[in-house]
Amino acid sequence: MPRFLIAVAVLLAHRFRGPVPRHLARLSLLLICGLGTLLAGPACYADLLRKSDAEEMNAGFRERTYTARQDIYAPFNNRDEASREVLIKRGERVRLYVETSREWIRVRAIPADEQREHNPGRVVVYVLRDFVEQQAEAAAEEGYPREKLEAEILRILAPAGP
Repeated sequence: MPRFLIAVAVLLAHRFRGPVPRHLARLSLLLICGLGTLLAGPACYADLLRKSDAEEMNAGFRERTYTARQDIYAPFNNRDEASREVLIKRGERVRLYVETSREWIRVRAIPADEQREHNPGRVVVYVLRDFVEQQAEAAAEEGYPREKLEAEILRILAPAGP
């Protein structure tokens, strides 16, 4: 970005061979600031779920298993579709872990008797930033509340113990 500013200043100085008119200096500054805001805006989002919250949740999930309260289908499946694939059957024991980025939160479940390294797991809860912003549940800078994510997990899964 500084190179761009220098290039604009040099071009204006060569164009007018002297001091730049005040109105053009203001206009160029306004254009540069607007362009910088557009380019930097999407990169300013923090993770949707704080990294510290995700790490704490994953540490707790390593010690516990959960049992499915009901058959769990892919969160993005059409619920009316007759041929839906069951990801986790009712009563099946699973271990969980959370993944987060700027745009989404995923809670993955793997069978309790398998290791995470050998099985990537199935997504059982999926939260998108766009959905959060549309619902006005949390500001983009604040992220998604950990308590709300835990409530969503407990809605479909029950703690089963170690």
